Order: sequence, then C-alpha cells, then structure tokens
Amino acid sequence: MKESIFALFLLLSGLAVAASAESPQALPDIPSKGQAYTLPDWFKVSFLNIGEDATEAAAQHKHLLLFLHLENCPYCAKMLKENFTHGANTVYMQQHFDVVAIDVQGTRDVQLDKQTHLYESEFATRLGVQFTPTIVFVDGQGKPVLQLSGYKTPKEFARALHYVKDKAYSHMTFPAYLKKIK
Repeated sequence: MKESIFALFLLLSGLAVAASAESPQALPDIPSKGQAYTLPDWFKVSFLNIGEDATEAAAQHKHLLLFLHLENCPYCAKMLKENFTHGANTVYMQQHFDVVAIDVQGTRDVQLDKQTHLYESEFATRLGVQFTPTIVFVDGQGKPVLQLSGYKTPKEFARALHYVKDKAYSHMTFPAYLKKIK
C-alpha cells in the first residue's frame, strides 16, 4: 500500500514539480566547472526500495530524505559541504532523517512497488528533477511531502528540515510555513 502511494505520486509528475516551494533566488557563488565530492558515510545504505526505506525510517520516528545528485555537480558539492558534513543541519538530519542518495544519471534499480522498477535516471525524470541537488522528503506512508530543487543555504535548508520533521505539511503548505516563521 505504502509503495503504491509513492508510485501514484510519481505518475502525477506535475505535482512533483509544483512541490518546490521556495521562490527563485540569486545563484550562490559556486564555481561553474565540475567539482568532485564524496557522499557522507552516514547516508543510509539502501537497496532503493522506496517504500521499505520509508517504512524503516518511520519505525525509527524519522522521515526519508532522498538526495538526488549529479556527479561533479558544484551545487551538490557545496550543499553537501555546508549542510551534510558539518554543522547543526548534519546533526539534526542524523537524528530525524534516513538519507538515501540517488544519482540522477545512475543505473541502479529503484523499486517503487512490486511491479514498478526504474533506473535512477528514470526515477529522477518521473520526479521532474531539473536541477541538482534535488531533495525529496518522504513520510512514513511512502508519500512525498516536500521537494526542493537546487542549492539551499544552511538557513533555508534548516527551515525545510523542521517543516518536515514537525509534520507541518499535514496542515499547511511550505510557503505558508515560511511566511509564518518569518
């Protein structure tokens, strides 16, 4: 059931694109050429069965966070460095989220339900990923609750982490939440 909810969401790909809630912003000072990076070793080792990963996270009172990235992406490298390798966001994520990395050009198998298997690249396309990194937050029922596209500063990303962890998505949109906390 949980897996089929996620699969249904993916079929409604327009919703995935619309879920990016923050308004456009000036691009940060990031080099224009490729930049190698390493994913943190505390990311969850996953067989990319999204429903199972969401259920396992929920059993630990956590949400699933999908980190969709592109090899040598300078925006991914900067976001990883500032949000995932040190600082308050790193500690907060380790306490409240299971983080799974997905390569937007990858060929590993992503299982959405018993019948639906996609390559990582096809999964990213179904989600409407146009920028990297893209972050997709998934609740314990396997339902995506927020999608963020592109680089986010630690302050911007912290707002999204708290929105999801506190389950504010159950009663308000992310833009409404941002207005409320300002």
